[in-house]
Amino acid sequence: MQARTDAFNKKLRAMIKEKQSGGKHTLEVPIEIGKDDLSDEKHPNDIGYALMAQAWYEAIMEADQKGWLKEPAKVDPAKAPGTGLGVGGCGSGGGSGSSGCKGGNWESKGTVFNSYNVWDSVSTIMEAQKDGKREKVILADLNGDGRTDYVLADDDGTVRGWLGGKDLNPSSWTSLGKINPSWKEVNGSMVRMADVNGDGKADMIALYPDGSAKAWANTDSGKKFESLDADWASGLATSDKVSIVDVDGDGYADYVIVYEGGNVKWARNTKNNGKDPKKKNWESAKTIAPGVAGAPANRARLVDLDGDGKADYTIVYDGGGVRGLINTGNLNSHSGDRNWDDVGTVAPGISGVSEEMIRFADMDGDGIADFLAVESDGSIRMWKVTVVYKVNNMRRRS
Repeated sequence: MQARTDAFNKKLRAMIKEKQSGGKHTLEVPIEIGKDDLSDEKHPNDIGYALMAQAWYEAIMEADQKGWLKEPAKVDPAKAPGTGLGVGGCGSGGGSGSSGCKGGNWESKGTVFNSYNVWDSVSTIMEAQKDGKREKVILADLNGDGRTDYVLADDDGTVRGWLGGKDLNPSSWTSLGKINPSWKEVNGSMVRMADVNGDGKADMIALYPDGSAKAWANTDSGKKFESLDADWASGLATSDKVSIVDVDGDGYADYVIVYEGGNVKWARNTKNNGKDPKKKNWESAKTIAPGVAGAPANRARLVDLDGDGKADYTIVYDGGGVRGLINTGNLNSHSGDRNWDDVGTVAPGISGVSEEMIRFADMDGDGIADFLAVESDGSIRMWKVTVVYKVNNMRRRS
C-alpha cells in the first residue's frame, strides 16, 4: 500500500505542477496521517480529522493570500430550480426547494447555533515607542485597575512602563518612564511580570536561564518595586519553558512549566513569598495537562480567556487560528473530573496576523481577554470581543 501511495503522490504532484504552469489555480494540500490517526482501517479519528482540517485551512489561507478567492458568481434562482437558491419562503419562489411547500427539502428545527466567535477591530491602540520591539513587550496590569498596561523590557535590563487609559487609542497612555528596581546582571529577556502577592497589581520577576527566579513587589502602582524574595523560586526547568501565571484563580501567580509537546506542570504558589524562611514558596509540581494531540510544537500558552481569574489553555496554529480549552477549576480536585473544557476555535485567524504576533489581554477592563496583534516594532492592534454565549453552562465571550 505504501508503494502505491508513493507512486500516486508522485504523479499527483506532477499533475499539480503541470496545472500551475498552465496558469491554473491549483495547490497541493499535504496531509500526514498515520495509523495512530485512524479510527479503523479507513477513517480518521478526531486527531486525523484535526490534521485534515488544519491542512485545508492553511491551503485556503494560501489561496487567499495569492488573490485566488473571489466573490461568488451571481446565479439566477429561476435558472437553477431545486438547488435552494433564493431567500423567499412558500409562495415567493425560493427556499422551499423543488418539492414546493409540501414535503419540502427543509424542515425548521429552531436555532441550532446560538452564536459564533465575533471580533470587532479597534485598530491600533498603541503606537511604536522608542527602541520598541515585539520581543520586549510585556502586557500586565500595573496599577490594579483591571486594564492591561504596556511594558517594554529593554536589552540592558531597563524596564519602561505606560498606564492605559479608558479610551483605547494611542494618545490615552501615560508614561511612567523607567520603573525597574536597582538590579544587576538582569537583561530584558529575563524580565517577567505577574501578580505574585495577590494585591491585583503586577509584580516584577527576574527569571534566570536555569528557571530560578527573584521577585520584586509592586509597591506604588507600577512606579516603584521593592525586593520581595531573592530566592523566590528555584529552577524546575529552563526559562524558555517557564510561565508565571495564576492557574487556580486565587490571585497569586504560580510557577508553570509548558513543554514542547504542550504538556504542562504546575507548582502552586503557597502565598509565602519568602515571609517565613522555614516554609516553601511552592507546592510540588504536578502535571495538569498532557498536551493536545496534533498541535504544533511550542504553541501552547496559558492565558485567562474568560475573565474568571484562572489561566486557560490555548493553542496557536500556523494560520493564526487559536483553539481554547477552558480551565474547569478542578486542578486541585481529586474527583477525577477533567481539568479543561475544549471550546474549540476561539479566534479563527485574521489576515496578516501570524502566530508570533498573537497575544490575549484584557485591555478595556471588561474582564474578558481581547485579541491583540503585536507588530515587530512593538505597536499593538486590537480586536474586541462582542458576543456573549455559554459553553457547558460557563459564561463566555468571544
